[in-house]
Amino acid sequence: MSETLAWWAMLQVVGLAALPLCLSLFQRLPDKGYTLSKAFGLLLVGYIFWILVHIGLANSGRGIWLVLLIVASASALLLWRRRVDVVSFARERWWLIIATEALLFLTFITAAYLRSYVPDFGGTEKPMDFMFLNALTRAESFPPVDPWLTGESVSYYYFGYLLVSVMTRLSDTIASVPTGIGYNLGLAMIVALTVTGAFGLIYNLTAPSERGIAEAGPGTRAKGFSSKPLWRPMIFGLAGALLLAVMGNLEGLLELLAAHSFELEQEIFGSSGFWEWINVPPLAGYDSYSWFPDQFWFWFRATRILDAAAGIHEMPFFSFLLGDLHPHVMSIPFVLLAVGVALTLLHSDEPL
Repeated sequence: MSETLAWWAMLQVVGLAALPLCLSLFQRLPDKGYTLSKAFGLLLVGYIFWILVHIGLANSGRGIWLVLLIVASASALLLWRRRVDVVSFARERWWLIIATEALLFLTFITAAYLRSYVPDFGGTEKPMDFMFLNALTRAESFPPVDPWLTGESVSYYYFGYLLVSVMTRLSDTIASVPTGIGYNLGLAMIVALTVTGAFGLIYNLTAPSERGIAEAGPGTRAKGFSSKPLWRPMIFGLAGALLLAVMGNLEGLLELLAAHSFELEQEIFGSSGFWEWINVPPLAGYDSYSWFPDQFWFWFRATRILDAAAGIHEMPFFSFLLGDLHPHVMSIPFVLLAVGVALTLLHSDEPL
């Protein structure tokens, strides 16, 4: 538990170090980018750290703290210049800050708790992911040494592993966080950043912006930016986070039908012809011992609903449940961050 809290605390430190920069960059959004601040801070710290180590201006050990100091110093300078706006935002959007932090914490703790049931790396492509994370955590320079090919550097996109290794090293200064624990906490962090990022984007799409309020007329600012919570945008944001991070395709409904096929209409759901028509092999009707599907790895079929030649079609929740710390999984919060940048440009008065 101490490792989990240490990771969460260091994520807060990274987010706070870059918060004034984030609020300035996303100032045209209703939430000023607060819901994206943790992903923004982690990306900024990780990228500067990677650049400085790559060109030899910092080492891979204490260099992380040097980068944190640089980012925090730049933020402090900007905070002093924009202190009135930052204080005003905190007073007007205190409820959004609390909601975002509560959502982040609850999602992170829940994801870490679920990972604690299957924390091993013995299946699918977890050994490879764990190997790359170890390589990045132990690296003295970048690109890191390839664990599979002695004397050569890693020939793989490794920046996502770098970000998780940065958090592992930072958290290790508070509590002992080896890479075996950092792997699972890193995945839990990705889940939490995905949920808060989706929540923030939908909130920003449905809440009144400063530009919209200004175009509506001078008498609307107090109403649009009062300190009262905007419940509808937050509800929409939660729905968006649920749809992106938790919901999958309709194959889950078919799994329930298959598990209860002998209790339902035998001529339809119990017939082999129906399941051949559905064509999600090897899905077929069976007699479940529980109310839920209980076949081994039944949930894996949800990513193979088309012909095998059509490829794999994962949804985020499947990837979170499977536990492979792949680059395409680690990129999700930062894709949402990029969408946030696009939304900021959309709200801008100046053309590109």
